[in-house]
Amino acid sequence: MIVRPANAVLVDERSFAAESLYPGSSLAENVQRVLPSSRVVKALSTMHAGLVVRTGTGLDLPSVFLFGDETGAKERAREPRHIVDLGALATARWADQFILAVRPVVEVFGPVPFGLAVVRSR
Repeated sequence: MIVRPANAVLVDERSFAAESLYPGSSLAENVQRVLPSSRVVKALSTMHAGLVVRTGTGLDLPSVFLFGDETGAKERAREPRHIVDLGALATARWADQFILAVRPVVEVFGPVPFGLAVVRSR
């Protein structure tokens, strides 16, 4: 099983993500295509690396989005976190685009760790 937390992008002069390297696809889908016998799961790519090991409750933890075609592989990638299974590997395309939000957020808040969280009203 391969867990892909990376986003494939072209960077600008300040080393911020500027555009997707795989428009209409994702890095995870391309890894799956090159290694067809692997079970690829995309996860952890919508948060700063420093938040991956952070503990806390509620809004302290960003959501962890899983993308993959094989249920068994996704089950192995789960941890006791705020897991949101968003379906097949093809849905990982939007997560590759999330990295494009880093530059404007850093320009407003500075280089602070951040991630995406889904908050549902009850």
